[in-house]
Amino acid sequence: MKATHEIDSYVGAGADCLSMCVPIYLAGEHRTAAKNARFMFHEPSSYDLVTDEKVTEPGFEKKMTADKFFERYFGKSQMSPEWREKLRADWKGRDLWFTAGELVEQKSGVVEEIEQ
Repeated sequence: MKATHEIDSYVGAGADCLSMCVPIYLAGEHRTAAKNARFMFHEPSSYDLVTDEKVTEPGFEKKMTADKFFERYFGKSQMSPEWREKLRADWKGRDLWFTAGELVEQKSGVVEEIEQ
């Protein structure tokens, strides 16, 4: 779609951009968010499609899946390279939450502009 259309991303006041929302948001040419909008980053999780139970992967598989996800969605994104590598180190096994204001203050490159 980006080949033929310009995409703008927006997360409004008090809204959350969770999980796969973040890579979709990062696809925007112009990324705006309210200062208190929240963004959550986490390693991918696997769930059984029949039982909906979380699948425990061996350590090497979990790392491989996380690395592949990270490179596909964050590796070529507009994130600051320094912030991206800090995220890679910090997100292992946990959820990371940031407001849009924090992402701008940290010069992450995720949020381009705070909504006025």
